[in-house]
Amino acid sequence: MDAYVHGGRESLVDPYTGEPLRYRQDESYPRGVRMASSGPDGLPETDDDFYLDADTVLGILSGFADSVVRRAAYAVELFREEHGRLPSVEEFHSSTVGDYVGGDLRGFTDPFSGDPILYRQDETYSRGYSITSLGPDGVARTKDDICWADIYASTDLDEKVSSALGDSAWAARQFRREHGRLPSIEELYSPSVGAEIDPYTWGRLRYWRDDACFLGFRLASAGPDSVAGTADDIHFEYKYPPGEGREVTLWVLRRAASGVERFQEEHGRLPSVAEFSSPEVCGYLVDGKDALRDPFSKGRIRYWQDESHPRGYRLASAGADSVPGTYTDIYLTDALEP
Repeated sequence: MDAYVHGGRESLVDPYTGEPLRYRQDESYPRGVRMASSGPDGLPETDDDFYLDADTVLGILSGFADSVVRRAAYAVELFREEHGRLPSVEEFHSSTVGDYVGGDLRGFTDPFSGDPILYRQDETYSRGYSITSLGPDGVARTKDDICWADIYASTDLDEKVSSALGDSAWAARQFRREHGRLPSIEELYSPSVGAEIDPYTWGRLRYWRDDACFLGFRLASAGPDSVAGTADDIHFEYKYPPGEGREVTLWVLRRAASGVERFQEEHGRLPSVAEFSSPEVCGYLVDGKDALRDPFSKGRIRYWQDESHPRGYRLASAGADSVPGTYTDIYLTDALEP
C-alpha cells in the first residue's frame, strides 16, 4: 500500500513505536477504514491511542494542497515582478522559481500524488496561469482538483485582504513570541515566517512598527486602486494587550538573565552596566542587543547590581505605562516565579 502514499513506507510508520500504523476495516467509520497510532505510552488499544478515519486524512491533505498551491503562486508572482514575464514550466520546477520561497522544491509537491504540482500558462485565467493539485482521486482535471486560479476567483477581494492582514499579523506576533522582538520586513516575508501578500498588488503588504510602543505594529494593503498611500488603503493596527505584553516581557527578562549568568560563569563576576549592553553580554544572546530591548519602551531593559538581591543584580522593564520606576514595572523576580 505504501506505493500509493507520498513519502512511501516511512509515511505509514507510527512515530511512537517505529512500527507500521495499525490499519483496520471498521464499518462504523466513514469509508469503512481507520488507522491508529499507539500514542505516547507505545501500547496498542490503550486510552492514549490516536485514531484517524479516511475523511479526516483527506481533509488534512486537502489543507496541505491548498497551502502548496498558494505558496507556489506567490513564488510565480515574485518571479513575474522581477523578470516581467511568467516562468516557463521548466523554470517553475527548478530552483529559478523555488528560490523565491526558500529554495526547497519539495514545497511544490502535490500531497495527493507525491509528484510536482501542475503548472501551466493559461490566458483564460485572470493571472494568466493555473497551479493545480490532483486532489483525493489523484486524477487531473476532475472535480476534486485543487486549483489556485479557482481559489483566487472564488473569494471576494475584501475577504482576501482581511485574511492576508490577519494572517500576517499572526505571523508577526508568533515571531515576537519566539524572538522577543518584532520581525523586519525581510524576516516577515521569509519562508519560515510566511506573511501573506497583498491581493490588490500581488506584492508585499506594507508593514511598519509603531514608534509609540515597541510591541505595536501596522500592516496595510494598497486597496482597490493598487496604489500605496492613497485614501482607499486598508489598514490593520495591532497593539499588544497588557497580558500578552507582560508574557513577552517576562520572556525577555529571563533571556537577559541567562546572558548575565553566562558572563558571570565565564568571568567570575557580574557584568558592569556598560558591559551589560555591550557585546560582552549581548554576544551570548541570539538576537544580540535587540534581545535586551524593553517590549514596553523604546529603550533597553534596565540592569543594575544589587547585593540585597539573591542573584546580586536586578533586571526590570518599564511596564505598561512605559515609564521606568512606576508601579507597572516588571522585575526579574516576576520572570523567575513559576
